[in-house]
Amino acid sequence: MIELRLDGELVLASEGERLLDVARRVGRRIPTLCDHPAVEPEGACRLCVVEVRDRAEGPGRVVPSCLERVQPGLDVRTVTQEVKLVRQTVVRLLLRRAPESAALRSLAEEVGGKSSEAVREPTEPAEINWGKSSGAVWASEENAGGAGCVLCGICTRLCAAAGYDAISIQGRGAEARVSGPGGEPPEACTGCGVCARACPTGHILLAESGGVRRIWGRRFEMIRCGGCGEATLPRELAELESRRLGVTLVELTHCPTCKRRSSAEKFGELPARRTREGLSESGPMKGVAR
Repeated sequence: MIELRLDGELVLASEGERLLDVARRVGRRIPTLCDHPAVEPEGACRLCVVEVRDRAEGPGRVVPSCLERVQPGLDVRTVTQEVKLVRQTVVRLLLRRAPESAALRSLAEEVGGKSSEAVREPTEPAEINWGKSSGAVWASEENAGGAGCVLCGICTRLCAAAGYDAISIQGRGAEARVSGPGGEPPEACTGCGVCARACPTGHILLAESGGVRRIWGRRFEMIRCGGCGEATLPRELAELESRRLGVTLVELTHCPTCKRRSSAEKFGELPARRTREGLSESGPMKGVAR
């Protein structure tokens, strides 16, 4: 174990542990936008900065806690004037990119900035273009809501980790957008929806109705559970995973409730079957009432 100080408190950490994880474990709140447990940290948002010193009286340096690993004798401070200034500046810049984002407004209040500081005058909503991804990522013609992308990269990293690589950050500077290649609806997208569920600002919109899922300018037919009829997975995703895992579409597309019910029914039938086979008086089922 490695010993370090966190806001004056002596704490123990495992070798290689991130400062962000140590702080969370001991109850310190550090704001983040781009951190996700399913992918490697990238330090894109710079909101999680902390001040570190190699020794208590030494000079401090501001680092992203999601990338910085623990070191013996490190002195970490999660709230200093310099840390506050960096966080306020980051939020102010992000608000210029996504002024209507409720998540950013909340963060602005948390770090002591002004949530209205960078808000532009409202404009007429642009006509939705299914061919290109500009501004918000529309999920359906009826729901033109996206709160604004902050280029945190969670969606692109999750998509890459899943093996699809359907979306990426296109363009530079103020024109940078997350989209499919060339700004077109991504052909490699399977409609899994992981990106939409993980988006910290609610920018990526996903809509389902009439057995169709809409996301990234594309429509996906949903397969229904054979037990209850609930829409479970997009057909493209189900067929791909069926081949990869070597299971049938029926097995793959049963909803969680029906899967649990099926397992319970099989377990309930087990004692009777073992009794018929003369196995209930020995082995793990010994003593089961007939």
